[in-house]
Amino acid sequence: MKKIISIILCIISVFCIVACGNIESIPTTNSTTGTAITSDTNTTVTTASTTATPLSTTGTDTTSSIQRPAYSTSPHHSSSGSATSISYESFEEVTSRYVDTIVKAEIVSVSSYGDDHTKYVFKVNEVLMGDAEGTIDVLIVNRTDLIPGPNSERIYYKHNGVIFYDNTEYLLLLSKSGTVYTKIYPYYVWIRGLVINLNDITLSEMYNQPLANHATGIDINTCTKEELIDYVCELAEGNKPMFELSDAKTPEEMVNDADNVFHIKVKELRFLSNDSTVDNETWSCEVVETIKGEPPINMNQIYVVFFAHTVEAGGEYIVVVEGDGLIYTFITKNSLRPLSEKEEIKGYVN
Repeated sequence: MKKIISIILCIISVFCIVACGNIESIPTTNSTTGTAITSDTNTTVTTASTTATPLSTTGTDTTSSIQRPAYSTSPHHSSSGSATSISYESFEEVTSRYVDTIVKAEIVSVSSYGDDHTKYVFKVNEVLMGDAEGTIDVLIVNRTDLIPGPNSERIYYKHNGVIFYDNTEYLLLLSKSGTVYTKIYPYYVWIRGLVINLNDITLSEMYNQPLANHATGIDINTCTKEELIDYVCELAEGNKPMFELSDAKTPEEMVNDADNVFHIKVKELRFLSNDSTVDNETWSCEVVETIKGEPPINMNQIYVVFFAHTVEAGGEYIVVVEGDGLIYTFITKNSLRPLSEKEEIKGYVN
């Protein structure tokens, strides 16, 4: 099941499907730009792209007390002037469904990442759940969503609208994200702008509003910090990341981890994915030989996702992959092997 989910995630990232859905990961957003190559019409189709001015500096607390962020009820539109829509979920729903990493951390820096994301770097002080240590990257799409609230009100949620202050410790409730194809792995995302201020939990945010507005099972204004930490850890207990990159290093380890190993001949380029987070190409290929696993549905036509500029039409390669019988994705960043390794690789197949 885990491999099936990871394949689905890779396929989504490759084809740049617009996903304004539940998990705010990238590149499954409407900020992604991709180009489909159609050999029969010789035309290109470019997906919709929106850009916004990213947050470029941290909000600095210049007084001895913690300043309350200014919560706005007006829309924070992207530069395109439009807002997209996602579903409303409460604090408890988001935490129990999507949070797989919980850390106490402090902001280090905020910067733009490409044309469509903001990168937040945090120093982790303590890990309460997950494996994030040292410094971590949180990548957030520059996008605004119009959300129907629980009481029929309209919520304008700016994903990269969370304000952080120096000398302040935060409880970050994150979802580990990324695939073999993302330029940064792992990176993390917050869901619905959920960030807890541990210096003063009444300043905690969700949807760019006070967290107290969206919590149904605990009173944010009266509970203690310790009670809130225990509460979120209990809600998220048992959650695991949807995708974990294989830690295989050698060809033998990769073959052992892979569902399929093919000798393929590359035919033609079918899709480009070139946003700020990924840079890959999908090619149609012919399977010359199935070295490991089940043969594909059609030996003469499969689709393999490669890193950009690594293969050429007519070239023959060994690929160590997983897939659904039609579309195949790498299991590691080194899944493309030269044809000269074919006999060595065949020797690793049990």
